[in-house]
Amino acid sequence: MTDARTGRRFPVHIPVRVGDKPASTNHVGLTENISSSGAYFWLDTPPEIGSIIECEMTIPSKTIGAKSDVTLRCLARVIRTDTPSKGSQTGVACVIDSYEFVRPRSRPKSKARPKARATRKAAPKPKAKVRSKHKPRTK
Repeated sequence: MTDARTGRRFPVHIPVRVGDKPASTNHVGLTENISSSGAYFWLDTPPEIGSIIECEMTIPSKTIGAKSDVTLRCLARVIRTDTPSKGSQTGVACVIDSYEFVRPRSRPKSKARPKARATRKAAPKPKAKVRSKHKPRTK
């Protein structure tokens, strides 16, 4: 058996939601490793080999050195399933066909106007005296 991997795999263990449509992400599993071109994860109920699935996972900020967590949504093709040697979950190998980073929704702005703060007027600055380089004319 040849290894068809094209990208470096990173051992990242995070929850993943998997389904055949975005509305039916009904399987929850745990990733074993992820690369730019594929993923391997464990599921209780594996999809069929050759099926197209949607996966969604939230990568913790500390894992990738970002300011906040990043949600990754991808369409993937199931290329292999592995029967578990122990435990009840099945290993699922996928090739990622497309992916997108999902931005968090911004909070809606409050309709209430903020209260105005009382401010003090700054004391007026004294006027500067103008000095002339020329001597004043005398009559």
